[in-house]
Amino acid sequence: MDVLYVLGNGSKHNNEELRYSLRSLVRYCNRSLERVFLVGECPEWLDTTKVIYIPYKDTYAHKCHNILAKIEYAIEHSDLPDHFLWSADDIFHICVTDLNNYPYYHKNGAQVGLPDSYRGKPWWFVIQETQRLLKKYHYPLEDYGGGHCLHHVDVPLLRRMPKIKADIMASACGAPIDIIMGNAIVKQYHPETVVRYDVKLSSVKDEDDFIRQVGGAECFSINDRAWDEFVGAWLQGHFKSRCRFERVIQNSKI
Repeated sequence: MDVLYVLGNGSKHNNEELRYSLRSLVRYCNRSLERVFLVGECPEWLDTTKVIYIPYKDTYAHKCHNILAKIEYAIEHSDLPDHFLWSADDIFHICVTDLNNYPYYHKNGAQVGLPDSYRGKPWWFVIQETQRLLKKYHYPLEDYGGGHCLHHVDVPLLRRMPKIKADIMASACGAPIDIIMGNAIVKQYHPETVVRYDVKLSSVKDEDDFIRQVGGAECFSINDRAWDEFVGAWLQGHFKSRCRFERVIQNSKI
């Protein structure tokens, strides 16, 4: 299975998230991992003889617009297959995973939405727009495809969605293509789905807290606070060896 990383402009941690995401991908998904693509900016340590790199600079103000634009650009400017998985740079794998049989996840029947505590915040408006588009195009309102993990992309299906893609790009805040794509796949193909709750670490005190929050998940994601508090150091200790997608930088200690 091919994996496409979608990378934004700039990183608080100098793209170290991507480094450790790649190391975890190689350690735990290597048997089923075929090629790695990356669209966006290129970290200096990335070995572009091993990673298929597609240059692209963010041109939109909102993350949702940029992600959709980059996925489509990567499809049109590379030989990505009709079915692949895409990943953010802060997805970290922690158990052996068969990418060829990667699950279609859902959140146990939960509808796309946020608790009232998010009301008025930027992501609240994104989810409201996502609900509107799912209703408009008669897709399920359950949360398929979302969550902090890898995401399926079905290229032929994506190409048959010009109207909803145009609506996403015309919207002030956009909508997450992972949720739109996930619901489109479920409507079209009715695949078997697996329950998965979000595993995004926002604050981690110590290793016991880390283990408790991750639970039995095969991967997790983080925010900057979790990296600074504990997870950055844990990743550096857990994934010490360079992977084949990194090139050696002179005088680098990593």
